[in-house]
Amino acid sequence: MTKAEAIRMFGSKKALADAMGVHRSLISKLPDELPTKYSDRVTGAAIRLGHVIPRPVAGGRQLERDPAEDGHSGTVGAPRTPSGSMS
Repeated sequence: MTKAEAIRMFGSKKALADAMGVHRSLISKLPDELPTKYSDRVTGAAIRLGHVIPRPVAGGRQLERDPAEDGHSGTVGAPRTPSGSMS
């Protein structure tokens, strides 16, 4: 993810810094191509705050869709009994 994409996602450097929980001066110091550590923080903040995640950041998957749309109850990884109900 580029710094420009991250700023565009939140609308301003200040909003991005607030979402990431860092001082806005850090945003100016970041390289144009964000290191994974910061890219992950931006993505996490975007998910937490309900911002749209750009397709390339989401690895080609649409993260903003409702899990119920694909038949999952939202309890991913929860053990199920043979009948399909929750134990």
